[in-house]
Amino acid sequence: MQFKFIKSKKGVSFFLFDAVIAALIFFMTIAVILSMRNLEPEIETPKVFGENIMEYLFETEVRAVENPIIGKLMINKTISNPSNTLLEQIIVFYADKEDVLNADFVEIVSESKIPPNYGFKITITNATNTKLIYQNDVNLGSSTSEIRLRRVGITKLNDGSIFGPVIVGVNVWY
Repeated sequence: MQFKFIKSKKGVSFFLFDAVIAALIFFMTIAVILSMRNLEPEIETPKVFGENIMEYLFETEVRAVENPIIGKLMINKTISNPSNTLLEQIIVFYADKEDVLNADFVEIVSESKIPPNYGFKITITNATNTKLIYQNDVNLGSSTSEIRLRRVGITKLNDGSIFGPVIVGVNVWY
């Protein structure tokens, strides 16, 4: 009796060994097949970048942007209130008719927020007209996807008066 028990124990161990090898071969085959699939990377849409840049402009203070040009503008009092958000500062430059300075400012604060292959523009609309503040146009034959976001902005100017409401538009396209 003892001998049959040992013989069947050996049979079970060979069966388990074969099952483990078969499972390893199966999972290795699945892993090889899945790794050979042509997976395309997920492309972020203009909506994501548009919402990110709008949130960044609304929430980030001017003094939080680390850039020597913006530091120089704060030192020489061109930017008189560094606690303004970026959007408020854009509106202040718009109200003061500082078009070139405003375009440079937007370019500086947005350069790391929008990838170079995406187009991007900011406009401000008051009661009478729409003014293009900044545009970074990419050379794509035609845009395949575009998002337009608009927010109302009101700010306090350097002289203490309130300016606005104006509509700030952000367009991002690919």
